[in-house]
Amino acid sequence: SLNLDSNRKIFEEENPNPYEEKLVIIQLSARSLTSFEAELVDKRYTYGESILNENAKCLSFLKKWYQEMKKTSTLPDYAHELSRNNAMFIYIYGLIVGSIAAVYLIPENKQIQEIIKESCEVLNILPDKNLIHPKIMFALHTLSEAKKSDKKTKEDILRCCFLTK
Repeated sequence: SLNLDSNRKIFEEENPNPYEEKLVIIQLSARSLTSFEAELVDKRYTYGESILNENAKCLSFLKKWYQEMKKTSTLPDYAHELSRNNAMFIYIYGLIVGSIAAVYLIPENKQIQEIIKESCEVLNILPDKNLIHPKIMFALHTLSEAKKSDKKTKEDILRCCFLTK
């Protein structure tokens, strides 16, 4: 049978933007969020909450990862450290920076308090402060001290946007 009645694609669809730089998009988004006044942000803030939910999972994973390293006393070299992996860096960094922006914009609640506490715990559990990527380390420090509508938090978000100065 020739399957003449089927609608099969012969070629896969091409990526519409093969040069897209995810890290630039993350930083442009974070930078643009700092231009909003927190009071004008929609009170439903569903995107902020979903970013915080995903970051909670990421921070929980990082905490377990580093706790296990501390327990076994086996530190990876720089090439094998999770935060220095090219594929992982973008997602970890994006979630942390997105969470900083959410803390900056939405009213403080239990979820925000938990995220800030969790970021402090990750920082405290690190077996070697020089092991983690310095940009992720800075973002974690910023998240651990972030506050709604705070001038320093805004400045630190902008510092996290190192590709879009």
